[in-house]
Amino acid sequence: MSINVNINPRFRFEREGNRGRLGGNTGGSSGSGGNTGGGNPNDDNTIVRTFGNQDIDGTKDFQKVVYGENFVFRGLTSLSTKLTKDLITGMCMLPSTGEHVYSTTPTTYTDLSDFSKVQNRNVEGTDNTDFVVAVENLKRDVPATKWVNFIVSWFGSDLRVGFCKTEPKVEHKEGATTPYDWKVCNYNRSNAKIPSFFDSSFYNGSYYSDSNVTVTPDYAEGVRGEMTSARVQHVSTGFNKFATNFTVTPDTDYIVKYRVKALNTDNQNVWARVEGGTGNVELDSQFYLARLDRWTEVEFKFNSGIHTQIDLQFSIGDNWFSGTIVSDILVDIDSIYISEDNEEAFEGLAYGATPSDRSVVEGIQELKRQGYKVLFYPFLLMDIPEGNNKPDPSGLFEQPVHPWRGRITVMPNEDNTSFVRGEVEKFFGSCQPSDFTQDPTNLTVNYSGTPEDSFRKMILHYANLCVVAGGVDAFAVGTEMRGLTWLRDSRTSFPAVEEFSQLISECKTILGSECEVTYCADWTEVCPYQVQDGTGDVIHHLDELWMNPDCDFVGIDNYIPLSDWRDGSHLDEVWESIYNTDYLKYNIEGGELYDYFYASDSDRNNQIRTPITDWNYKVKDNKNWWLNEHFNRINGSWETTSTPWIPMSKRIVYTEFGCSAIDKGTNEPNKFLDPKSSESTAPRFSTGERDDLIQEKYYEAFCEYWLPVNGNNPVSTLTGKRMVDTDMLFAWTWDGRPYPEFPNLQSVWSDGVNYPAGHWLMGREFITKTED
Repeated sequence: MSINVNINPRFRFEREGNRGRLGGNTGGSSGSGGNTGGGNPNDDNTIVRTFGNQDIDGTKDFQKVVYGENFVFRGLTSLSTKLTKDLITGMCMLPSTGEHVYSTTPTTYTDLSDFSKVQNRNVEGTDNTDFVVAVENLKRDVPATKWVNFIVSWFGSDLRVGFCKTEPKVEHKEGATTPYDWKVCNYNRSNAKIPSFFDSSFYNGSYYSDSNVTVTPDYAEGVRGEMTSARVQHVSTGFNKFATNFTVTPDTDYIVKYRVKALNTDNQNVWARVEGGTGNVELDSQFYLARLDRWTEVEFKFNSGIHTQIDLQFSIGDNWFSGTIVSDILVDIDSIYISEDNEEAFEGLAYGATPSDRSVVEGIQELKRQGYKVLFYPFLLMDIPEGNNKPDPSGLFEQPVHPWRGRITVMPNEDNTSFVRGEVEKFFGSCQPSDFTQDPTNLTVNYSGTPEDSFRKMILHYANLCVVAGGVDAFAVGTEMRGLTWLRDSRTSFPAVEEFSQLISECKTILGSECEVTYCADWTEVCPYQVQDGTGDVIHHLDELWMNPDCDFVGIDNYIPLSDWRDGSHLDEVWESIYNTDYLKYNIEGGELYDYFYASDSDRNNQIRTPITDWNYKVKDNKNWWLNEHFNRINGSWETTSTPWIPMSKRIVYTEFGCSAIDKGTNEPNKFLDPKSSESTAPRFSTGERDDLIQEKYYEAFCEYWLPVNGNNPVSTLTGKRMVDTDMLFAWTWDGRPYPEFPNLQSVWSDGVNYPAGHWLMGREFITKTED
C-alpha cells in the first residue's frame, strides 16, 4: 500500500546512508560536521526522520498523531491476546547476596554463645528452603519464563579503578553454619571481610515526598527551579510529625536529612546550611556540596530548643558568607527525612554476604531441575560507605555512598594517557585459568595463584564453579562497567575492552562450546562512545569485543526511557495517558534519545527538544546499530574504513530490562528507591508514589513491541535469527526470598521496605492473576 503524505514542511520518512549529525553538536573542530564521511549514501538499512514531503510505502496502516510541532505516523501494532506476564520469557534472580540464600539445603548458623538459627528457611508449613519455594512460585506465576539470569555478587571497594579491590564478603566473622560452612574460592570466615555498616534509622525513620516540601520561591513541580540570588531560602513545611513548632530536649535528638542535587553549577562551589528557627544545628553551620551532580544526603542534628521551621539555604561562591560568585542554579530536593531517637534503630550491614560456593552450585542445579536455562551473571556491588574520605573521580568531596559499578573510572586528568592501562591491569589482576582447580566433591573451586582481590579472580572462579554445578547455558564476564570500558590509554585504544574480550575467550574454553559467553553492556554503553574532551570524537569502542569469535551475542541491560510524562500540560499529552501502550511502544524507537535530546536541564523542564538526525547519536537505536557497518568519527570527520563490526552477525539479548512500580516509572525505568544508596531517586517528574499499573504497561509494551508479528524485529540475512531474541527477555526482577515472606519479614530482610515502589515482580496483581 502507498500512502501519499503532503504535510509541508513538517515531517517525512526518508532512507539515507550513514550521514548526518546530532542537532546542536558542532562536531568538534570541524564546525559543520554534518553530512561528511562515513557510510554508503545508497545504504537502504538506515531509517531516519527529517522534515519535508515524501511518499511512504508500507504494508500496514499508519495512524497520524500530532506530536509536539510535528506529525508522527506510527504503525498500529496488533495487540497480543496473552496476559502481560505470559510475554516474559526470562527472569533475573536476586538478591545476589546472603551466605546460603540459594541453597536447597537448610543451613543453621550458631554463634559463639551457642545461639542457633536456620538462615534460609522462613516459610511456615514446608521443609523446603526459601529459594526452592521462590523458584516454585516463579514457575507457577510466570509459566512462560524459560531462562533465569542467576545473579551472584562480589564487592568493589573504590571508584578509582587502580584502587578498586574485588572480593567476596561474609556476614558473620565468628560462629559457623551447618551442615556446611561458608566458603567462596579461597575465602572463608577467618580471612574474608564483612560488608560495611549503615545506620538503620534510614529504614526506621520517615521520608517525606516532594508534596511535603514548600520551596521559596515557588518552583515548577513544587520542588525545582532557578535561584538568581546568592542565598535563597527553602522553607520546608508539612511535617506530620510536628505542627508549627517542635521542641528538641537535651535527651532527644532530631536528625534532618535532605536528599539534594545541584544540577547546573557550572563548576562553581555550592554551600548549604540549615537553620531551625530559634534553635541551631549541632553540626557546623555550613556544608560543602562541591559541584554536586548526583543525589547526596545533607544531614543536620538539631540542638536543644524550640524550632519554628526548618530552612535549607544555598549559596554559590568561595564560602557561605561571601556568596560573591552568583549564577542561576537549579536545585532539586528529592525527599526529607526526620528521625528522633528510635529504639528500633541499630547499626546493621549494608549488604548480605556473597553466597557460598555450595549455595551457588545448589541454586544452579535447582533451576535446571525445574527446567530453566541459566545465564550466570557475576555482579559487582560497590561497598563504599558514608564518610569514606576517598577522592571521587567526578569531583565530589568524597565518593558517593554505595554507588553504581558503572562509575568506576580514573581521575579526570588521567584518561587518554599511558597511565590508564596500568590502572586497568591492577583492577583486573594477573591470575590465570591454571590457578583454579574444580572440586566437585565439596562443590567449590580452589585457588592456588598469587594472592589478589581482583575482577579476573571473580570471573574465572565462577566459570569453573559453573562447571562444578554441571554447566550453565550462558555466562557473562561483566555487566554495566561503562566507566571502565570508556577508559583509553590512547585516542582509540580501550584497555578494559581488551581485558573483557580476553575473559570471554578464557571462559569459553573453561565452559565449553555449548555455553554462550558475552559481556552485558549498559544501554548507554552499547552505542558509540561520544568522547567528552572537546574533540567531538565518536568511537564504537566495543566492536572488537562483539566480534571476538568466542562472544556469542550482544548483551544489553536495557532501561531506555519509554515516556516523557509530566503532570499538567506538556507536549506528550496528545497521547492522552502515560498508560497508553501505543505511546510507550512509540518511545522504544522514538522520543527522547532517538528523535530528540535535551541539551540542558532547563531545556528539559521547558521541553525544548533538539532533534537527532544521525543514528550514531541515538542512544536508543539498537536497530540501526545492528543493521549497519560502523564508522568512527575522528577530528570531526567520519572515517572511511569501517570497524570490525559485521552487520547482523550476532543477535541482541536484553539481559536486563524492567521498570519500578512507581509513579511515572517509564520516564526513567532504571531508577529505584533505596535510602542507603547515593543512586536512590524517583524517576523525573515522579511523585514517588507506588504505581503497579505503569509497571504492568511497561512490560506489555516492551515485550509486545519485539514480537515478530509486529514487524519491529528484523531477521538477519547472515544467521537467519531475529535481531532481538524474544526467548531471552530478562525481566528485572524476581527474588530468591519468597513472597510474601519477603518483603514482610523486615526483621530478617531490612530491604523489604523498598518493595512497594521497587522493581520486584513477585506479588504484583498482574503477575498473580490467571485470566484477563
